[in-house]
Formats: sequence, C-alpha cells, structure tokens
Amino acid sequence: MEMRTTFIGNPECSRDYQSYISPIMTTESKNTPNTDIPIDPTTVIRQTTRKSNEIGIAGFVLSLFWWAPFIGWLAWLLGLIFSIMGMFRRPRGLAIAGFILSLIGLILMILLIAIIGR
Repeated sequence: MEMRTTFIGNPECSRDYQSYISPIMTTESKNTPNTDIPIDPTTVIRQTTRKSNEIGIAGFVLSLFWWAPFIGWLAWLLGLIFSIMGMFRRPRGLAIAGFILSLIGLILMILLIAIIGR
C-alpha cells in the first residue's frame, strides 16, 4: 500500500519531514474493525507561522522614549507614527499600547509647555 504525505503550510520548512512523522502516523493499524473498507494512510503535517507586527513593536518601543532628553521628541513622534501605522495590521496589541503611550506623552508635553509658558 502506498503512503501519501500532504503538506499544509510553508513547503520550504517541510523538506526534512521524515524526522517529524511518528511511526504511529505512518503505519497501518492492524486492529481495524472492518477490513472491507480500504485504508488510505495519509499524513498531514501542519506548519503554522507566528504573525508579528514589526511596525507596531517599533512604535511601542519608540513611544517609551518620550522622556529622553534631546531625542525624546523625535522618538515620541516616530513612535506615534509607527503606532498609527501598526494599528492597521494584525496583531494590534503593542501598536495600541504604543499609541496610548504616545498620547500620554503628548498630553504631558502640552502640560509642560503650558506650565513653562506662564
């Protein structure tokens, strides 16, 4: 009987698939209750890739540096821009956190300018 292997996912990562197939998956079961039904042994290997939002992560990290002297305003502005761009991609968690931190930095900057401007 011929065994077929079906790959779902990234075919480049599946070239060494023999090391991932367990012997239970590749052999026929001898305890089949009805032997009249033809057995078609097929192995399905599913490879999932983790998605990440690099722009959102960059926006979050840059929004943490709004307090840094001299480069803080530039990092804050880039963090705000990257966080807004990252909110249109999935996953959005760090992009939203970076956007909120950037807004907090903006509010603090406006309050600081209002206090100094008196």
